[in-house]
Amino acid sequence: MHDTDPHRTRWERLRQWRKLPERDLSLRFIAEHFQRTVERPYRQLTSVVELWNQLVPLDLVDHTRLESLKRGILRVRVDSSARLYELDRLLRDGLEQELIRRHKGPALRRIELRVTDDLLGPERSP
Repeated sequence: MHDTDPHRTRWERLRQWRKLPERDLSLRFIAEHFQRTVERPYRQLTSVVELWNQLVPLDLVDHTRLESLKRGILRVRVDSSARLYELDRLLRDGLEQELIRRHKGPALRRIELRVTDDLLGPERSP
């Protein structure tokens, strides 16, 4: 039997409209979060690592850590002020432009250096 009561029909429409959506109990949100916060930045950095290891002198590579590549800025940690100075001189003398020119991955516009006590510890001022 077809219900023709206009009030009942209106209440049914309101109930459907006000009904809360069902909760997403899948783990899809974790996959999306992982891709955004881990996978994409990792891929961007791996495109620079090999080039960094080729162009930077071996005695300096062992004392640096590529931290991130965001918005065209490669952030590099260096374990001492002396090595930071040496690496900064190399970058200014053409190494930075060579890295930018030869890099085929995401945009790389400049390199930012920071000193740390050790490459795993907190940052400190140069």
